[in-house]
Amino acid sequence: MKQDTDTREVGSLVGFTFRDWWRVLRDNRFAVSRRYWRRWMPVTLLSLRNSRFKRKEDEQFGEEVEKAETKPPLFVLGHWRSGTTLLHSLLIQDERFTYPNLFQVTFPHIFLSMAEVVERQMAREEAERRAMDNVQVTYNSPGEDEFALAVLSLRSPTLAWMFPRREQHYDRYLTFQDVSAEEVAIWKASFIDFLKKLACCDARPPVLKSPPHTARIRLLLEMFPDARFVHISRHPHQVFRST
Repeated sequence: MKQDTDTREVGSLVGFTFRDWWRVLRDNRFAVSRRYWRRWMPVTLLSLRNSRFKRKEDEQFGEEVEKAETKPPLFVLGHWRSGTTLLHSLLIQDERFTYPNLFQVTFPHIFLSMAEVVERQMAREEAERRAMDNVQVTYNSPGEDEFALAVLSLRSPTLAWMFPRREQHYDRYLTFQDVSAEEVAIWKASFIDFLKKLACCDARPPVLKSPPHTARIRLLLEMFPDARFVHISRHPHQVFRST
């Protein structure tokens, strides 16, 4: 899939459909500073394309996704910068498990129908290094499912990265303690839908890593009573300096 815009400039939250992206903008009263137009305009253009590809994906894979069965996930828990990425990368070496890759978590609406196109593109691209930890990444590298949940449900603390003026509003979705039952249900349904789509690609249990899940263990157990958890910790002084 030839990229018309550089997603590196706008980060991982670029997989919205146009309807959902318009809703996010409307909920935030279109409060985008002029100096950041170069970031939200690519997201808008991508959302139009995502909407078109989503219609194709729903027609082609909708029934298969609906019938897909999911396996209890293995969750990697830990604070940001505590080593969760390394642990995630090690655990997925076990052939009993699968994982969501960077493309799947970035474009959760369209990754089934666009997989072959993206694989061809990835074969021509070199790995890049993340700015925060110098880890090499490609579209096939393990990704954080929190980005997929943000795009699918519109309920995630990561949306505060785009709209920091409403950080307090989006931070509620870290624990979901002060969130309505309706919103929790939307988030849960989005999570199940994402895992079903992953199961269409690989039926093995997924290893999922997103630091926000560390604050949601009770909620996750409601959804996945047979889920397993691995927690990693690091000296708090080192975590503070790294963060």
